[in-house]
Amino acid sequence: MENTDCCLCHHNDHTLIYSGLPDRLLDTHEPKFTFVKCKHCGLIYQSPRPTQDEISSYYPDRYDSYEISNLTKTKSWLAQKAYDYGQNKRSHLITHYKASGRLLDVGCATGTFLTHMRRHLENWQLNGVEISPHASEIARTQFNLDVFTGTLEEAHFTDQYFDVITLWEVLEHLYSPIETLIEVHRILKKDGIIVLRIPNGSSLDACLFKQYWEGLDPPRHLFVFTPTTMKGVLKEAGFKALNWNTSSGSYLAFLLSLKFWLNDQSISISMKKRLLKALSHSIARIISAPLFFPSSLLNIGPHMVVIAIQIYKWVSYLSNGELTLKCYCI
Repeated sequence: MENTDCCLCHHNDHTLIYSGLPDRLLDTHEPKFTFVKCKHCGLIYQSPRPTQDEISSYYPDRYDSYEISNLTKTKSWLAQKAYDYGQNKRSHLITHYKASGRLLDVGCATGTFLTHMRRHLENWQLNGVEISPHASEIARTQFNLDVFTGTLEEAHFTDQYFDVITLWEVLEHLYSPIETLIEVHRILKKDGIIVLRIPNGSSLDACLFKQYWEGLDPPRHLFVFTPTTMKGVLKEAGFKALNWNTSSGSYLAFLLSLKFWLNDQSISISMKKRLLKALSHSIARIISAPLFFPSSLLNIGPHMVVIAIQIYKWVSYLSNGELTLKCYCI
């Protein structure tokens, strides 16, 4: 374990938020983990946290994102519709701004999103980066995707190569999120966009479930971002938000947080299983959908989806006696 300072403002003056948290996702109870909040900028982060040598043990092959892709699983008609709806929302976010080009999915796991893009959209050159050898091998061998095994920095892509770079629930896992976004800045075309999906530390779910909120996910989530701290991180890396919403994944996030809370309650295991099974049914999801609209409209849903562009400044200068504006990337 290692202590760390705030990566946004580089201070080490913080207040304790949560301590003694177990790894609820993988159902392990030791060691315990701690989240603190920077007194200067408000960034929430783990300290102490596992070292980079230690963290790999918390990403076993059975980790949800590393299991065989959802594309191979048999689903009910309603479940398949819900799955397709979620993937279509992701792809539509991109095609709203870009009709075609080169796309890189950072932290692509087994390639679910890339495979959806390839099946449903033409004129896209698709690449992925995934640190897990197990997951990236599945992406390459079972889905024939172009996926690099390692970190984004180790891939050494060419400057200004990609039109779109996506990071779906990745940034909170990184030891140096700002440095990674700076690398994203380097390989993104000047008119390109990045798409981020991260847990929302200012969400209603975070306030309601507190230490049971699925967005904490210690020890894998090293940071918890709010809209304010996310804007600060983007600015430090040379980006600004173009579009912002929290209308993604509310129901499933709620169920997972509820499961973590139920696990600590004095309720029989069979009762917990029956309740969660009933709430996981597609019909329950449809019926309860209106309950989640207000949090989405108020931008207090459990996950933030951010479309961001590079920050530019316009400089005026004289050329052949005429005033001209030229765009420079900061």
